[in-house]
Amino acid sequence: YTPVSGGKIQIEKYLIMDREANVPNFTFDYAIEAGAAQNASPDDPTHTMVYAGNDVNAISGYSGIKINNTNPVTFATTDTTYTDIQKLPSTVTASIQHKTDGSNVNNDPVSKDHYAGTGEEWAATKKYARHDIEIDFTSVQFKEPGIYRYIVTEVNPNSTPVNTAPKVITTAMVSNAVYNNAHGVDYDSDTRRVLDIYINHKENTVNELEVKGYVLHENSNDAIVPFAYAGGNPETKADGFVNYYVTYDLAIEKKVDGNQASHDQYFQFDVTISNGGKNTKYDITGNYDVTTKINAINTSAHTNPTTITTDASGNAQFTIWLQNTQNAVVLGLSRNTYYEIKEDAALLTKMGYTKAIIVNKGITRTDDGTTVSYAPKEGTNNITAAAAQQTGIGSLPADMKDYMKDVAANNGITDDTWHEYTNYKNAIIPTGVIEAIAPGLIAVAVAGIAFFIYRKNSRKSAQH
Repeated sequence: YTPVSGGKIQIEKYLIMDREANVPNFTFDYAIEAGAAQNASPDDPTHTMVYAGNDVNAISGYSGIKINNTNPVTFATTDTTYTDIQKLPSTVTASIQHKTDGSNVNNDPVSKDHYAGTGEEWAATKKYARHDIEIDFTSVQFKEPGIYRYIVTEVNPNSTPVNTAPKVITTAMVSNAVYNNAHGVDYDSDTRRVLDIYINHKENTVNELEVKGYVLHENSNDAIVPFAYAGGNPETKADGFVNYYVTYDLAIEKKVDGNQASHDQYFQFDVTISNGGKNTKYDITGNYDVTTKINAINTSAHTNPTTITTDASGNAQFTIWLQNTQNAVVLGLSRNTYYEIKEDAALLTKMGYTKAIIVNKGITRTDDGTTVSYAPKEGTNNITAAAAQQTGIGSLPADMKDYMKDVAANNGITDDTWHEYTNYKNAIIPTGVIEAIAPGLIAVAVAGIAFFIYRKNSRKSAQH
């Protein structure tokens, strides 16, 4: 035969997230190696033999295979996203539906909460972005008709660095996967796929070969899919890799109460985000004023942010001003993002307000098809034990802090959380004040009336 080049193939990569989250800045790495040869089944002639992907008698150029060497799979905030589950290929839809029953999400209870249901929940609350993974077989020359097997691996936090070409998994790749996982990315328990390349004898030729097709399988049997999957239309066919980006929302609400509490006043909150995604954009929604109003108690206007973007270390700071019953909701913080909310308690004390009562609740999300609204979920408490033990919620001499940060356990936000700050300001009116001055007022009034009547009568007498 005249050898034929393997050409190029693109398989698909999907990143699924909550609809209100922005696409994160994440890179995914991939490696490829030869699968093992398997014999045909003597009991079923449709199950043909499978060549090892590096069989030197059947191919050449194995070490030159490339997988996304020049264009890593990198997601970014500017990526296009899609919300219709029907746009997904059927095999990817099946994978998502499988995960929505909570049975295959890495035994992660957080993910099980997100993906419980039958798929309709996903369609209503999720969106996805996608990229292509390019595998370049142009260096490979196939010499014989047959099925050639390769193992494609998405590098995950449990991967082991390997230096054998063409599969190269570096320590940096593994570290990147660890970072992704720590910042909200869920990986499958097995991130390997089996890729079979079908090389056929070209019809109506004497010695020509052709690449007839590529079939990607989920890896359900260690490193090698059983040879039975070489033919037909197996249920294990796959289009690529599906990952989930787990995020949570963080809300701040201000309340004041009491006969002296000002409902006009804006109260300042300083918020620090750390350990978030690198250079990641987060939207802020809520019923707050983007530009605060000038009134008797607020002599200057402030501009509240509608988005924030973290730096290269995943950190961001912003200030937001809220009136009574106003709230601000930071959307799509990746799992384990640290946050600190600070209010100037000393200033509030000078103004006569009591120490803030901070209540942390869950968030209720309501989508009417055109707008999404957020409200506190009553009867919930979202401070994790680890964070509460380490930092708690307390009043410091100069400020009032509410924070979720346990660096040792890498434990940040792990649920949608609504922080309610309430301060009271009352003034007691002394009793008996009105009664004490009332007799004098009455005497003056009576004297005034008597004088008026006397003057009037005097004028009438003078006229006669």
